[in-house]
Amino acid sequence: MEQPFSSMLKTARVKLALTQKALCDQIKNGLRQSTYSAWECGRQVPLETDKLLDPLAHSLKLDPEAMRNALKSQSGGRSDPMTKAYSESQAYIAKVGPQNLSLWTLGTARLHIADPGESGDSSRLRWKENLKQGGEFRFIWLLDMVEPADLRRLVAALYSVCRLIIDEMPVGSSWRHGKFVHYGVVLAPEPTDNSFSPNDLRRSVNADTYQQLMDEVEKNGWSSMIECKPVKMLSYKLWRDLQACWVGFGSVILYSPKSLGNVPKASVVLRDVLHSIDATLLEPCLVWLPSEQANSLHEVIRRFESTVQEPTIEQVPRTAKSTARQQSGPRRAASEIS
Repeated sequence: MEQPFSSMLKTARVKLALTQKALCDQIKNGLRQSTYSAWECGRQVPLETDKLLDPLAHSLKLDPEAMRNALKSQSGGRSDPMTKAYSESQAYIAKVGPQNLSLWTLGTARLHIADPGESGDSSRLRWKENLKQGGEFRFIWLLDMVEPADLRRLVAALYSVCRLIIDEMPVGSSWRHGKFVHYGVVLAPEPTDNSFSPNDLRRSVNADTYQQLMDEVEKNGWSSMIECKPVKMLSYKLWRDLQACWVGFGSVILYSPKSLGNVPKASVVLRDVLHSIDATLLEPCLVWLPSEQANSLHEVIRRFESTVQEPTIEQVPRTAKSTARQQSGPRRAASEIS
């Protein structure tokens, strides 16, 4: 009887006296230990075309064809949504070309870019390569909602991507590729509402952190690589629609072609789905959205982009930032959060 794919992995690894971490460390193309663990225990299965299968077979001293046959038998021709969505999104980027895309992100806190260890490292390397090839990453920060600690953590992760690129640039050369564009936005308060809520403090602390990001970009001369739009107030309707995208889908990455005619918009989201074995648990999983949902998201983003470009939209006063400093202690240098 043919050995299942998951059992084949574990048997070969134990035979070689390797821990899961030691095995993943041997594979240079970015296999996360959490992903391998899910494969070995049968919670997830990779695509048969996954580029990591051959180096994995080599490290485990297995025949690649036999391993793929076991995978096909176990999966019944199916793959888990996380792997499928990741493969589809990478294929879309390769087909359209990073230089022809704007990648809009909302709810960035749950993405792997800021994860410690190998998981975050592989994500940061992928973002770096897309940026070097001309991709644009556009981040919408709902400063009323994002947790201050998450904002600081994500800003630090994005700094690290820039440093990876700068370390590779020849001395004296200038940046001529893609960029990070940040949009800090808050909900415009009702004219008659003078009450103070926890969201007001979160907004003030986040606005201060966002200003630190702007200061750091200017201080380091990174304006060609990172653009920070001034914090703006949004109407309730647009803010609500952005919030609905975040709450409804979790983390969102919308792939928006810049000027490619009928090339379809596409989107991948990170949402909680039922655990594949224990139906009482939820686990985060990438989901590749149908085209109609991606187009719906794109319409919200299009309205947002049009609105923030209007010169009449009200800008958040600097006094909000000073309130944050009074309540949270002395302002830290931007380098301290990176």
